[in-house]
Amino acid sequence: VITMHDLRRSVKTYMLKADVNKIYRDALLGHAMTGMDVHYLQVEDEDLIQAMEKYTYWLDNIWGCESENVDQTVDHKQKRA
Repeated sequence: VITMHDLRRSVKTYMLKADVNKIYRDALLGHAMTGMDVHYLQVEDEDLIQAMEKYTYWLDNIWGCESENVDQTVDHKQKRA
């Protein structure tokens, strides 16, 4: 049985292999920033879009497929202190 946790683990692992920055991997998967990152890093939608483009480009090259039909819309809500 494949669970959502399995899928999230696979996506995060593949994003690491695609060299997507940890901050963007966490933001895209809904993980909260911790420590001083909360105060000093500002993740913008354009950053997340570029991270997804990097990831899908990597997937296309590894699996030899095109992901043109994948919805790459970023819905990012950032809490600001």
